[in-house]
Amino acid sequence: MTRGKCGEADSILGTKLPVSCYYRGPPKPLRIDSKEYEQIRSIVPEYSQNLYCCDEQQINDIESQLAIPRNLLARCPSCLFNFVRIFYHMICSPEQSNFIQVTESNIDSNEVLAMQVDITKSIGETIFDSCANVQMPAGGVTVLSQFMCDLTDANETCTMDKFYGYLGKKGVSPIAINFNFIVRPTTEQIKLDIYKCYQTPGTFSNKTCSCADCEESCPKPIPIPPSKDRIEWKLFGLDGIALIMGTIYLILFIASVSCVIFYLNKNKPIDAGGNKLSRARSIPYEQPWIHEKICTLFGIYGRLCAHFPINLLLPLIGLSIAVVMSIGLKKFDPITDPIHLWSTENSRARIEKRYFDENFGPFFRLETVVLTPKYQQSFQHGQDRFGPVFNQSFLLAFFQLQEDILNLKFCNRNGTYSQVSDICLSPMENRICMVQSALGWFQNKKSLLEKADYLDRLKQCIATPFHIEKNGINCLAPYGGPIFPHIALADYEEDHVYEAKAMVLTLALKNAIEHDDNFDAMQWEKLFLDYLNQYNNSLIDVAFFSEVSFD
Repeated sequence: MTRGKCGEADSILGTKLPVSCYYRGPPKPLRIDSKEYEQIRSIVPEYSQNLYCCDEQQINDIESQLAIPRNLLARCPSCLFNFVRIFYHMICSPEQSNFIQVTESNIDSNEVLAMQVDITKSIGETIFDSCANVQMPAGGVTVLSQFMCDLTDANETCTMDKFYGYLGKKGVSPIAINFNFIVRPTTEQIKLDIYKCYQTPGTFSNKTCSCADCEESCPKPIPIPPSKDRIEWKLFGLDGIALIMGTIYLILFIASVSCVIFYLNKNKPIDAGGNKLSRARSIPYEQPWIHEKICTLFGIYGRLCAHFPINLLLPLIGLSIAVVMSIGLKKFDPITDPIHLWSTENSRARIEKRYFDENFGPFFRLETVVLTPKYQQSFQHGQDRFGPVFNQSFLLAFFQLQEDILNLKFCNRNGTYSQVSDICLSPMENRICMVQSALGWFQNKKSLLEKADYLDRLKQCIATPFHIEKNGINCLAPYGGPIFPHIALADYEEDHVYEAKAMVLTLALKNAIEHDDNFDAMQWEKLFLDYLNQYNNSLIDVAFFSEVSFD
């Protein structure tokens, strides 16, 4: 049905995807000594004969297209194996004609434009289930929901239909693919061995998915042993043990209450009409020895001052003693570094931190601003209700605040002026700071914020922060990475992110092991704090902290 490459199609990422040729001949062998032959044998070893509906170039193209899914799904070997096998089977199976129907082709170029793939529903479900919970640790989200389901709403969930619908979407795939699920298996649909997430995928890997990526892989709790049969002992028609224990408890309770009442009556003063002060003085009170001595000493000192009020010698002596004893404060060096405050030099925590810093570099410095609207009024847009932070005027005020912060200039160690872009963390090494804020969904562009459909863009990016379309919505922030809703939005209940009542701006600066090497960062942080301390806006309340705030 298909074989070879006859053209190219644009992908949603702006790259080129190879388009297969419409082929009506028999399957052909591959070169046995080629690496492509070894590759396909490792993925679909059930093809015993060297006959395939793909050539060496197509195998290389498959591997190129699967590079990103391999990285994302590598945490779960059985999921990755199933995912890779389904594509190899569609493109290279010698039995293509049994489960593939070309529904549209280009007669002039012989390109396949659309096709239907018949697949047993149980196989489709197992492949989806094996990958459904594979995590992306960097964002605390699942791979499928962020990359392979094309969700458009934060309240949507990734289902099998959405998953296969995305895989067959033109632009994700070079060919529009309609996956047709067959409930009752016949001989004319994809049939291949696949693995559940807790199973080891044959020779592909000897590992199973982790507990975080596959619930079935989690260790099962030790079952509670069945209780041995016992003869029930009845007393007055009730459980004997329960009745005896209840009786003992009641006796102890009555005895305790009786003792308390007896003690209170025994110590009750005879003269009930006496004043409260005399009764209070009659209560014995034992003070600590040091407290008694101090009281005695200051009592003597007070009596001397009272007997000789004109004589200033004793107060001056006291003042002199206080001054002499305070001389040590001149060399007092307060510890402000929280690391030194909360851990000793040779503690396990300090040793591990030192090892991490020396081998991987110190953790970056975080500067955070929490923005809350002064007018907490939600509003309706279509079927969804949005919190006050999604008001366009609030977002525009937020945009101006962020611009002001990023444009703060400080005097560096060399005496020249620098900006935050000189000291911030730039993961892509493009001198663009890693700013985590909702404005990243708009590429920090005011023009996109001012559009009438800005809420539709927000919905798309909240649902799938990695969403990218050529000449369309790009949800990645300018620094080149995603903005996750649970980092950029705050003060919402459960998963109702649209009802958020606060937004968070987080900026990461480079950090150094030696305190003195952070001079430039600390200079900027002081400007950052000064600016926000003086910030006043009719729409926004701000709360903030900086790394230097901890010192």
